[in-house]
Amino acid sequence: MNPTDRKDDLFKLAELYGVQPSYTDLEGRVRTAGSEAVIRVLKALGAPVESEKDASEAIRECERRIGGNCVEPVIISSDGGPVEIRLRIPEHPADDGRECRIEISAMDGGTVRRFRFSLGQAPTEQRERMGDDLFAIKRVILKSGLPFGYYNLKVELGDTTADSLIVSAPSSLSASLEKERSWGVFLPLYSLHSRRSWGIGDFSDLSDLVEWTGSKGGSTVGILPILSSFLSHDSAPEQPFDYSPYAPASRLFWNEIFVDVEAVPDLADCPSARKILESREFQSELSRLRQAEYVDYKGVYSLKRRVLLELSRCLRRADSRRGAEFRSYLENHPDVADYARFRAVGDREGKPWQMWRRPLRDGTISEGDYDSEIADFYAYGQWIAEEQLTSVKDRSETAGVGLYLDMPLGVHSSSYDIYRERECFVLDVSAGAPPDPLAVEGQDWRFPPLNHFQLRRHRYRYFIAALRHHLEYARVLRLDHAAGFHRLYLVPHG
Repeated sequence: MNPTDRKDDLFKLAELYGVQPSYTDLEGRVRTAGSEAVIRVLKALGAPVESEKDASEAIRECERRIGGNCVEPVIISSDGGPVEIRLRIPEHPADDGRECRIEISAMDGGTVRRFRFSLGQAPTEQRERMGDDLFAIKRVILKSGLPFGYYNLKVELGDTTADSLIVSAPSSLSASLEKERSWGVFLPLYSLHSRRSWGIGDFSDLSDLVEWTGSKGGSTVGILPILSSFLSHDSAPEQPFDYSPYAPASRLFWNEIFVDVEAVPDLADCPSARKILESREFQSELSRLRQAEYVDYKGVYSLKRRVLLELSRCLRRADSRRGAEFRSYLENHPDVADYARFRAVGDREGKPWQMWRRPLRDGTISEGDYDSEIADFYAYGQWIAEEQLTSVKDRSETAGVGLYLDMPLGVHSSSYDIYRERECFVLDVSAGAPPDPLAVEGQDWRFPPLNHFQLRRHRYRYFIAALRHHLEYARVLRLDHAAGFHRLYLVPHG
């Protein structure tokens, strides 16, 4: 095979993996990536390719994998209309008498519908060749639509079983948007600190702003992301520290730095926490933070952590209604408990998870790997943050004001999300932007982008969880860099 054919195969492989090797710059010139850069991106996406000569076999392997999918991993149904299911079946006319069984159940439990039919009853929409095999694409239409929501689809065809996610959604939200113009306010929550708060805005400040906005006739309060961050509380040089709202430790958990500590109900029943809070040394530091020109993230976090840690200790020891509620919360939110253990391990190790020893680095955390009191602190922080955000939401609904939250495009490279969902990220590249007049060498945003193939294969589980986390409280959700859902510039490491 000559070099031109090899490059053509490489670019065909790139197309199969959704990689666009070229783009048109602002001056109208077509910029094409070199083969080495394309290969590195394809490898990061999971393609078995080391050089151009591997592209031909990698194409066949990709086609075999696609052909092995009896049903697409995700199916979209719009506006409650018919659900179209396309079955990819090896072309064997004698098999048309086989019985096909379909079951659709709501994601939150309960069987919705079951169907049985002969494969021959489903019309063949087209035939396509994948590698050396010929497949028939059978179309099955469920005429009665589904209410909006997520559904699990199970297909049984002889010895073959396949499953998929059905997303039943409106094709547009324009009809539900307000017809009349309205106004709102926007500011980062960290900048909203009052005389009462601790050198940074908190959820009580946000609640007050919501009520004030409603009293003036406004309808929206918008803020920057308020997700968990790496806010180092000690001097470990390798411990991650990043207060940027666009480099969170997770898109699934809130930042306890925004908790109004003095509004936590457990403070009344914890003398040791009140003693810390009322001490001269604590009040002196608190006064300094309140007078600071800029937010001192380490200082603020250190004070809030001290009190919240002591409150979590008191609650664990107490035989009280609140203690029972916290234990019930942990039992019903195993994801919070897992996140808390991850953060507690990070505090003990003092370095990012990529530098942890095995088996910690591979995702296995045992009881002896972390301080249980520190894990309790992180879990307690989530519980209190949710309580206070619920209060903000309640006051916003009373005031006729909606919260406008912001979900960042990515997460910190050492985040919990990548630790637990690493298949859903492209680990050896960074998201970024091509050169332009403002950044003549381009931009490297230094976080791994989502892997669209793996997200789809995993039925968008992680992304759905991130959306639900925000929409529990938001009337409007801004998705940072929405163009990233259509295309994203990737920068291979190095």
